Amino acid sequence: MKIQADTSSTLNLIGAINSGAVSVGGKTVTGSFIITPTDPVCRWQIKDFGELTGTLLEDLFSSGREILLVGTGRVHHFPGAHLLQMIATQQYGVEFMSSLAACRTFNILALEGRAVSAAVILPL
Repeated sequence: MKIQADTSSTLNLIGAINSGAVSVGGKTVTGSFIITPTDPVCRWQIKDFGELTGTLLEDLFSSGREILLVGTGRVHHFPGAHLLQMIATQQYGVEFMSSLAACRTFNILALEGRAVSAAVILPL
């Protein structure tokens, strides 16, 4: 399913997505990944939302982006109390949503010029 036409050659945008892969800049990404509008896409070692820890989340905050989207897989998962407490101490906006929703939202915010990053769990 194509979710966004590539309207900017300078931005990393998610062009197409299926259950186990996404297309970013004409390259296929399989497995969970982290994306920003300008940095190279990198692998994220998580395969399931239950593997998300405070340490892994803290690593995501180090990107310096104002908004962090966490794609939780096929369905939306809400973080537990421990993660919510940690998030409350940060100066970033953090949103948890299904991975498909995170991909769509990332593209919109990136095209608006927002300082966004997304950590997306695949497969969808």
